[in-house]
Amino acid sequence: MIIILLTNFFWIIFDWLFTFSSINSFLSTYLNEFYSFYLPIHEKFWFYDYLFVAVFITELIIRWVIAIKNKTYHRWFFYPFIHWYDTLGCIPIGSWRMLRILRVISILLRLQRLQIIDLSKNFIIKKINKYFGILMEEISDRVIVNMIEGVQDELNKGTPIIKKIIDEIIYPKKQILVEMITVQLKEVLNETHPKYENDLKNYVNHRVSLSMDKTTEVKIINKVPVFGSAVSSAIEKIVSDVVFNIINDLLTDISSSKNTEIVNNITEMFFESTLINIKSEQNLVFEEILSDALELVKDSVKIQQWKLKEIEERKEQIRRKFDKQKLGKSLEELEKIEAEEKEAIIRDPLINIEENLKF
Repeated sequence: MIIILLTNFFWIIFDWLFTFSSINSFLSTYLNEFYSFYLPIHEKFWFYDYLFVAVFITELIIRWVIAIKNKTYHRWFFYPFIHWYDTLGCIPIGSWRMLRILRVISILLRLQRLQIIDLSKNFIIKKINKYFGILMEEISDRVIVNMIEGVQDELNKGTPIIKKIIDEIIYPKKQILVEMITVQLKEVLNETHPKYENDLKNYVNHRVSLSMDKTTEVKIINKVPVFGSAVSSAIEKIVSDVVFNIINDLLTDISSSKNTEIVNNITEMFFESTLINIKSEQNLVFEEILSDALELVKDSVKIQQWKLKEIEERKEQIRRKFDKQKLGKSLEELEKIEAEEKEAIIRDPLINIEENLKF
């Protein structure tokens, strides 16, 4: 099959060249015997091409039947579409010279698949792929930017998009979000509670002390001779310990795995009150946040990645150039070469496009 593919490939190219008057006259003048031999073949090229087509169709059908038998693809009719280049190779050329390029493409792709040739290392193919990639990136980036600007316009017009996001995206995932918040809350409490337990106790003691000083009954007890001050201090300590123990136990219970359901319920209530009963001013805040986030995405999309890639490639070329000069040099000479390398990178016109990376 490889020999047939190569024969058909070179023959198509030669027959196409044979149609040019300059080639034709050259052959008739300098290679008259060959010209006389090939001319009738050229005139019946379509007939000989059908022979190749018959071979290609036979091979395609055999491989298609094997693919159906092995259930290679989801549907039996997928094969000719997935192997579109093989299908192209089965189109009879005849007098349709424009179809020859399709056959050439088909044969090249099949030779690539059979690892007879490697198009990825070809200079022309590399350039085609590079500029095709740049074209696709520029088109896709502009489409994405236009879509983002469309969403921002919808937000500015007051379209209830936030409500749609909450109703159609966030609310259906409410249970997952509630569980995530609960887990995070418990982890934060487990980590911070032991660390700030003494600070919490000091704060409670301070607040209780201030409150006791303002209480009339405590002031009266303080005035009792001998025992008044001791009794009021004991009361203050008891109250401080009770309040601290209540708060401390509450935080411990929240972080405990036994009370996950209770924490889930509290988080769900907060979730409902925050998102479901959203007010108009809150809606505006959410819209501003979403619009600013979209602006960041838009700025990121506007950066031309192909330029960044070219900059990195250029820097690598400069580094390789100076790396060769560093071989066998002294420390002093190395420092000088490295300084020249940095200067070359700074002054290179291609690298200096960094400030103009957005379209």
